[in-house]
Amino acid sequence: MSQSVFPNLVTNDIESTISWYQRNLDAKTKMSLPSKTNPHKACFATISVAGNDIMLQTVENIEDKYPSLKGKIYIGYSVALNLQVTDAQAIYDSLTDTSEVVAEPMDTFYQMREFTIKDPNGYILTVASLLN
Repeated sequence: MSQSVFPNLVTNDIESTISWYQRNLDAKTKMSLPSKTNPHKACFATISVAGNDIMLQTVENIEDKYPSLKGKIYIGYSVALNLQVTDAQAIYDSLTDTSEVVAEPMDTFYQMREFTIKDPNGYILTVASLLN
């Protein structure tokens, strides 16, 4: 049986979130769905970062799907993601938004080079690659 787990990050603005991931982590948009209330805005999208799928969904869309969660959805800070890539240093060097760097690139005792940033929603992303 094949299994996979991928995060569903909550945001108020999918378009700006996708743009940030594209500029900083070379994300590719796989799909997006328009909002019922504003067809010019997305309510859900899936992006791919270094071969990993990340779903993005608006608070409004989640509350519409799960009414019992209305007023209970919080954005950011509650999720930390680790993305393994081929060259973390190259990605760090190409960041266009360094205002939210949590940790500069460092070599770890577990043989990874990694850095940590926050996305525009406050989610913490550690980007890492194996040391040669």
